[in-house]
Amino acid sequence: MIVGLLAQAILSLAYLFVSDPLLFVALRFIEGMAAAATLPSARALIADTLPAEKQGEAYGVFNAFFNAGFLLGPGIGGLLATTGYASAFIGAALFRLLAILIVFLAIHPQKQSAHVTNQKTQKVSYKALFILPLIGAYILAFGDYLYLGFDLTLMPLWMHDHLGASVVVIGIAYMLWAIPNMLVSPISGRLADRVRRRSSIILLCGLAQVPLYITYGLANTAILVVVLFAIHGIVYALMQPAVDALVASSSASNMRARVQGFYATIGLIGAFVGASGFSPLYSLNFRLPLFAMGIAFGTCVLIGGTFVRLSESRKGTKG
Repeated sequence: MIVGLLAQAILSLAYLFVSDPLLFVALRFIEGMAAAATLPSARALIADTLPAEKQGEAYGVFNAFFNAGFLLGPGIGGLLATTGYASAFIGAALFRLLAILIVFLAIHPQKQSAHVTNQKTQKVSYKALFILPLIGAYILAFGDYLYLGFDLTLMPLWMHDHLGASVVVIGIAYMLWAIPNMLVSPISGRLADRVRRRSSIILLCGLAQVPLYITYGLANTAILVVVLFAIHGIVYALMQPAVDALVASSSASNMRARVQGFYATIGLIGAFVGASGFSPLYSLNFRLPLFAMGIAFGTCVLIGGTFVRLSESRKGTKG
């Protein structure tokens, strides 16, 4: 985590000396690799530190803070940018250095929870990366991140050019997705810890998002999308901690970070597919990417959720 954050801090300052767009893209590429060193380690740390019956709630809190960053980041960055764009990059570097200090002071590997055993590290077959519940989670991550690809490339253009949304309204839409998500995530995480079948939450809340994507595609006004974003943030918050807790509980103790890294990689492949695949559809008709996303996400939820349900049934039978 420290290495990843330090690399990102240095790269944030490197942007100050870049004026070539292609070099900017190259730096973004490298920054993506640096980010890949941070999140999987942080998510694996939760599984290492807490017993299984508390991991859902912990991932819910983690997601709440993650969304708080997405909510506050654009606002703080926009404020800093009023004094010049350089201030935003310097501010990003300082926040990452602050994060390094927090990690250094707050995380003590030698003081892990008692539920973590001190057994010698043994080689684990990579087949453990592809057990049934993890395959289901990977499929869910792929479908989930399709929207991230759309969000990074097309979402603001869609709202501005076709729904008449101003920059302020687009910002409010993001805010109304993040705030209820932040509030609900810890509660839904606690629920994920208590239910017998997490697949029920995954299937119910996953499929509930499909009509929202279809309605986005049918929308003609930005106000409708803003309202639906608030609902979507709640439904998504009900589902995601259950998936996160599933990944943690299905990972062997000595390969949790590898599982988290692979899980994130599959998700980012989904984002790449969404970004590159939805753009041609968008050029044909701005509604098509949203319809395609709803169908693709629903298919991933059905397949991934079914795999999770089968793994739960097998576990129950063995018990």
